[in-house]
Amino acid sequence: MHRLLKRQIKKILGEAYLSDMKFQNFFQLISDFYDEKDKERRLLENALEINSLEVNEANDKLQKMAFYDSLTGLTNRKLFEEELKLTLNQLQRNKRNIALLFFDLDNFKTVNDTLGHDIGDSLLIKIGGMIQKRIRSCDTLARWGGDEFVLLLDELHQIEDCSLIVENIQKAFKYPIKVKGHELQVSFSIGINVYEEGQSSSEMIKNADMAMYKAKENGKNSYAFYTSEIGKKVLSSVKMNTALLKAIENHEFIVMYQPQIEISTGKIVGAEALVRWMHPEDGLIAPNDFIPISEEKGHIIEIGKQVLEQACYDMKEWVTKGYGLKTMAVNLSVKQIRQKEFIEMVKDILVKTKLDSSYLEFEVTETIVMKEYEHTFHTLDTLRDLGITLSIDDFGTGYSSLSYLKKLPIDKIKIDKSFIDDISDDENDVAITKAIIAMSHSLGLNVLAEGVEEESQLKILKELKCEKYQGYYFSRPVPADEFEALLKEQK
Repeated sequence: MHRLLKRQIKKILGEAYLSDMKFQNFFQLISDFYDEKDKERRLLENALEINSLEVNEANDKLQKMAFYDSLTGLTNRKLFEEELKLTLNQLQRNKRNIALLFFDLDNFKTVNDTLGHDIGDSLLIKIGGMIQKRIRSCDTLARWGGDEFVLLLDELHQIEDCSLIVENIQKAFKYPIKVKGHELQVSFSIGINVYEEGQSSSEMIKNADMAMYKAKENGKNSYAFYTSEIGKKVLSSVKMNTALLKAIENHEFIVMYQPQIEISTGKIVGAEALVRWMHPEDGLIAPNDFIPISEEKGHIIEIGKQVLEQACYDMKEWVTKGYGLKTMAVNLSVKQIRQKEFIEMVKDILVKTKLDSSYLEFEVTETIVMKEYEHTFHTLDTLRDLGITLSIDDFGTGYSSLSYLKKLPIDKIKIDKSFIDDISDDENDVAITKAIIAMSHSLGLNVLAEGVEEESQLKILKELKCEKYQGYYFSRPVPADEFEALLKEQK
């Protein structure tokens, strides 16, 4: 009999009724009803308990999605911003030293492009874990997005501790990291903003970001502290970037040509196309003032396309007029070489301008060749198959491997100006130049000397059997009409 029914019969009717057989069937019926209700209650309690667990689990998942990075499991951008704001509010009551670090993974795009996003994602997960192990419990590490991380350093005893913490993190990445069978060397460009009274959370992040770009300029794998000077420079960079976008749209870039001279005849046999920016307000802007940021922001791809197209149009015209030009040299940047559509773009321009490919020459620096050897080799080989000639620019200033040099599909070596400047007075420069020319000839390559400004330099180059030269001794880079005037005079 159900315990509750038993208790109620005893209380209301008395204990004697429990053993009275006349009421047993009735009592059993009621007892069965009580038992059924107990089962329903237990089922309901279990259902509520299970539902509560599911709700809690769902809430945990939603919280993780909202505040934690789905790939690395680190604090995400939203939660980091909230924690930074909270920390800044606490500073009003509890004064202490804090700093914000902005990490940008160097050359991460190359990993994604060459090994795939799966390897890239695995690398980011590993990096997040390795940094986490090198920081203190009071610090907050977050994935900001892409290949960027941010770190809030709290309760610093002194500002100098920032450098110690950064250097400790850098030590963790001293050796290559193994990721799914690949060994990857990892480094960061790190910007540091030490909190100054009155700074907002957005200012701290912005300043650290600007300092990070300064670290990149310093050669990557380095860190830089934010200063007001960096802020001014970044602001100038932002303005320059905006102006460059407008310049590309408005075709403000012009092509200048520097003659390339055959030493044995003194005749113009080629030209190097050099880009200049004709700003509508500031006039002619030198390449050093806009090429670096164009490379950084990727604008060099469109600028390079405009230069190549104009150079091919002009070369076609001069060839048609019978001026005897053999080559039009155009510089290539690393961003252009990496571009998947580059080869097709070159083909399209040659078709559009009706220039025979044998008249076109591309120049690449030896530094680009060595840093991007495999990809560069494939691109250069394809260009040469199209009939385009190729040359190594600024030779002697980088770190060429002679074993690689003999494998490259190149036709010409350009000796850097730094070896020519003092060739009239410095026997070492003469010896180096002589060796470069001899080595090039042994590999079947032509040689052109850059930056020739004096007759004495030209005389020595002639004695050393250098084939060609360019420089101010003959002519500075000039606009197309002036270059054609030089060709007419020669003809």
